[in-house]
Amino acid sequence: MRQPDPRAADAARTTQIHAKPARRRQLADDHFGHDPDAVHRGHVGDLGRVEQALDELLGRVMPSHGSAAHAGEPVGPAEARRLPSRPRAC
Repeated sequence: MRQPDPRAADAARTTQIHAKPARRRQLADDHFGHDPDAVHRGHVGDLGRVEQALDELLGRVMPSHGSAAHAGEPVGPAEARRLPSRPRAC
């Protein structure tokens, strides 16, 4: 099977990447699915992990943005971290 044209594949991936910040913005506008009047420390921890993951991502593509520990360091699949599951509501 023939490989797709790299320019077309790049354009498709770029389009997908551009859609993700809009989705993140929608989630943030909706308080990430949390009732603002019922937020507890677990929700704050969830947002901290989201913020950390975004910083790490930006550190990979923009080394001057990420934390000093991750800035400019290559991150392989074995080093990538998954966000833990959401804590149970109180």
